Amino acid sequence: MLVPSVPFSKATNRLLDDLAAVSSNFISSSDNLISTMYPPQVIEQISLGSQELQCQLLLLQSGIEPFLPQDSIDEQLADLLTKTSAIKDRNHKL
Repeated sequence: MLVPSVPFSKATNRLLDDLAAVSSNFISSSDNLISTMYPPQVIEQISLGSQELQCQLLLLQSGIEPFLPQDSIDEQLADLLTKTSAIKDRNHKL
């Protein structure tokens, strides 16, 4: 059974709403950077577009982080193996 790592509350809904806005801004910044690549290319515009995209990427990353597990994948795997082993041991005793 899947268990949400973040409780569905008003705070979670606010995080999701904020993430939607940041995601939209990231896409817009990406489009803006791409548009600077068409001739005539102006290095200053490409640079500004690149900087804006990097800024939006950092904001997007910040918006996603609350939904990521705190444990590393190695820690999660070790925990899963421990739980699986405990279940097998319990089943053998029955």
